[in-house]
Amino acid sequence: MKPLEERSAVGFGWLFLGTAAVIWAIYIPFIIVMCDRDLLKHSCYKLMVFMGFLDLHTSLYVGGVAGIFCIKGYVFCQWPTLWFWIGCLHGMAWKMQCSSVVLLAFNRCLEAFNPKWSNILFSGKRTLSWMILPVLWGLRDIVFGPPVYFSPMYMTLTYDPHVGYFSDTKNMVRKISFLKLL
Repeated sequence: MKPLEERSAVGFGWLFLGTAAVIWAIYIPFIIVMCDRDLLKHSCYKLMVFMGFLDLHTSLYVGGVAGIFCIKGYVFCQWPTLWFWIGCLHGMAWKMQCSSVVLLAFNRCLEAFNPKWSNILFSGKRTLSWMILPVLWGLRDIVFGPPVYFSPMYMTLTYDPHVGYFSDTKNMVRKISFLKLL
C-alpha cells in the first residue's frame, strides 16, 4: 500500500465536502418550495422533487464520501465491503438520476406537443407509477452492475478498485463495464 502522503489530498477533500454542503444548502429550500400542494398537482414538479432527492443522494457520494476519503486517504484495501456497498449505492443513485432526467424530458416534450396524451399518461398518481422505472433501473444496477470505487489518489470514480497499485487487465467484467460507458 502506498504511504498516506501519496493517498490523501486534503485540499480536494475539503473542496468536495464544501461543494456537497453548498448543494444541500441550495437544494433543500428549492425542494421545500416545490413540495407546495398547488405545484405538486403538475407531474413535472413531482418528477423534479424526486430528482432533487436523487441529487441530494448522489451528492452524499461524490461530495461527502469522496471528500472524507480524500482527506483521510482511504483506499479499497482498508474496507473492501464498505467500499463495495458505497459503490453499489452510488451507481444505483446515478442510474436513477440519469433515467429520471430522461423521464422528465419525455414528460415535458409530451406536455408541449400533445397535452392530451400527457394527461392520459401522467395525470394524478400515474406520475408515481412512472417513477418506479428509474427505481427499478437503479436496483438492477445493484444486482447486476459492477460498483464504482472512488480513488483518492486520482480523485475520481473508477470501476477498478486497485487503480494506481497494479493493472488488472484480465478482469472481463471491468472491460465490459468500460465498453458500456463508451
